[in-house]
Amino acid sequence: MTGLSTWSPRRVIVACVLWLLGAPVVGAIGLLLGGLVLALLSGRQSIGLQVNLTNWVGAWLFLPPAILVGAWIWSRPASSAKQ
Repeated sequence: MTGLSTWSPRRVIVACVLWLLGAPVVGAIGLLLGGLVLALLSGRQSIGLQVNLTNWVGAWLFLPPAILVGAWIWSRPASSAKQ
């Protein structure tokens, strides 16, 4: 946590934006690769793959940035919060 207290607000914002943009891309690539592996393993057998996006997806997407911002605020010394 001491390393997190030295982060600037800009660095925290950049980390959150990178997560919000990168996490869905990585998830989509994972689903695509999983589908390709299933297609290779199934041979001629037909396999259906379905993905449902629920409200929990949004919660899991926004939870890590919220935890990062909360931990960053908590790790800041009280003297720097008053400035």
